[in-house]
Amino acid sequence: MNPNSFFLVDGYHGGILGHMPIGVFRDLFRSMELFPDWKLSLDLESDSFRYLKARDPESYLRLRQMVSENDARIELIAGLYSQPYFWFFNGESVIRQLELGLSDFHTHFPDVPIETYAVQESNFTSALPQILKSFGFKRGVLKNSTTWCGYINGVVDADFIDWEGPDGTTLPAVPRYASD
Repeated sequence: MNPNSFFLVDGYHGGILGHMPIGVFRDLFRSMELFPDWKLSLDLESDSFRYLKARDPESYLRLRQMVSENDARIELIAGLYSQPYFWFFNGESVIRQLELGLSDFHTHFPDVPIETYAVQESNFTSALPQILKSFGFKRGVLKNSTTWCGYINGVVDADFIDWEGPDGTTLPAVPRYASD
């Protein structure tokens, strides 16, 4: 890798209400054709794909094909059933969000692993590294945890960190950078 390379970790966040008007995926695919080096992550609640399949089946099929390619440029992330604020819930609810969400995702994308946890909402709890690892997650992105009150994660002057839970379980993660 070139030492002068710069990488931006960001993605598309949304879902049925307000973020998925008809045509949004066609626009996204057009942009990816214009920028062939562009890679994208999608943070969508699991029911979004049922909605997309019913309202824009052509885009649904194209998305299925694109995320299934060996050199996939689109990564499905988070795997949540909805887009909750975990600080309101107990551990069982967090586990159910992942259990139901991943089951829904795999209904639409049976051979596509979801291995990155990256969300916009403040979906964090102290045991999350342990919970995520138990579901097969391999990495996290802590950069975009915004909410109605702004950024809540502290900044770190490092490219990567070991996100550690109270039991000692770690997950490699991209922090919210000090320059953010």
